[in-house]
Amino acid sequence: MKYEYYKVIGLQRSGTNWINELIKHNFYVEPIPKYPMYKHLTPLGVQPGKLKELLPGATDLKNLELRDDMFFIGTQKPFELWKKSIKRKSVDFYRSHNYDKNPFTEVWNSWDVWKNTKVHKKNFYFQPYLKWLDNWPEHLEDIELITGWQRKHAEFQNVRAHDVPLSGRHFRIERYKKGSK
Repeated sequence: MKYEYYKVIGLQRSGTNWINELIKHNFYVEPIPKYPMYKHLTPLGVQPGKLKELLPGATDLKNLELRDDMFFIGTQKPFELWKKSIKRKSVDFYRSHNYDKNPFTEVWNSWDVWKNTKVHKKNFYFQPYLKWLDNWPEHLEDIELITGWQRKHAEFQNVRAHDVPLSGRHFRIERYKKGSK
């Protein structure tokens, strides 16, 4: 096994919890233990306060370097779809990200630029969220080939919406894809 641990990263409301559950449900692999990286961290950093207190060290920008001995899975939604999702359910977006005037453009662009500097790394697998929705089993096969992780099932299995933390209980891939067009 090339990589013993993994972490799913991306902007808030970009499917990180769903992809994390897909990985946990389909492979014998563990999330990175005691790795203090906030999964929604961008080069802009986070605002002082609650998040820094809850996740000491997790918001340190040095975490964006992506250690070579761990596997990272990244995703992001198209800008307008992501912005719409944040407006619908912001969670703690406004309290956790640093920005000057336009939180959506600044945060999304900083993640996008950072991601583009990392996609060449052999331990960083990136696919846009809509591609995950279109063909998640293919992406799990790609990850299996890269990592050597052992499958839990003969065929990859999707996870139920209510098994995904912070996801809508009535989430359906087909309905989501129809609404994104």
